[in-house]
Amino acid sequence: TILFADIVGFTALSNNMEAVEVVKFLNNLFTRFDESLDQYNLNKIKTIGDCYMATSIPGCKDPSASAAAICHFALDMTQKLEEYNQENPGVQLSLRIGINTGPVVAGVVGTKRFLYDIWGDAVNVASRMESTGIAGRIQVTQDLIDTVPSDEFMFEKRGFLTVKGIGEMETYFLNNRRVKRSNSQWKGLRSSVLHGGFRGSVSTANNHIKSFAEIISLASQSLDDLVDESLKQDAELETRRLQKEANGTIQEEDDDHADSARKSSGMGLTNQQMQELQLLAEYDSDENELEVSPLENDLQKEENIMMNDDNIIMDPVEDSVKAKLLEI
Repeated sequence: TILFADIVGFTALSNNMEAVEVVKFLNNLFTRFDESLDQYNLNKIKTIGDCYMATSIPGCKDPSASAAAICHFALDMTQKLEEYNQENPGVQLSLRIGINTGPVVAGVVGTKRFLYDIWGDAVNVASRMESTGIAGRIQVTQDLIDTVPSDEFMFEKRGFLTVKGIGEMETYFLNNRRVKRSNSQWKGLRSSVLHGGFRGSVSTANNHIKSFAEIISLASQSLDDLVDESLKQDAELETRRLQKEANGTIQEEDDDHADSARKSSGMGLTNQQMQELQLLAEYDSDENELEVSPLENDLQKEENIMMNDDNIIMDPVEDSVKAKLLEI
């Protein structure tokens, strides 16, 4: 059983509203419909603009009970809209609802943005019941009346209509219900898809449903693609920094930041020159108290220091560092 509902006059109403206000309005109203939908354990297929589409599949066990659930839901929708109108006196809205029962094909098509949908003549007829209906009324077909329990609802014959693509059809209005079932009676209306709710062979159902393993794999891949690569690099840098801090050997790793800091202080030296300058300053400040590290010892061995009386002649690299120090 398929239901289509449309808000009468919505287009004219939305023309006088900001886009954000339109979304808030639809969200407010459709959320009320969703609450009733859950009560009857039905399935909302989708919303298209101000159109609301619902059905009793997949997993309907009893066609008669599921058709009755759709009829009760349609009546609740009109009540929910009346409540909304009372809360908002400046806006008086009405619904046009169409319902039909018949065979359909249901499933998911494509590989992006999975959307469960249904197709078939029964769907088209339900849509025509809505579009040819009357504001504030629920128009249904003979097939629906033949499916629901005979003593549960009150119907009114409308007559024959020319339905586009179908021809002459006798239609009816759903006016009210004679009995109202308790909420507990609707809990087992639809069985879960995971527990074989489809009526038909398992192989046919499997051809139309992605396995949960595939869906989880696609979702994980999508999440990985969304991870910012720069965050990964920052995490790796922070991990290395913490490891070196634990070993007591923290050194400046970010040459860009170090160069910027040096330039801002007027030095403009490279990382290697700064290390050489620091070693030179420590050596000149207190030669006797300087604790020579293995690294400094290797540097001193590589430097060709020549002693001539009291003057120290440095190699070219160290000499350039000394000159740079004098400039500063």
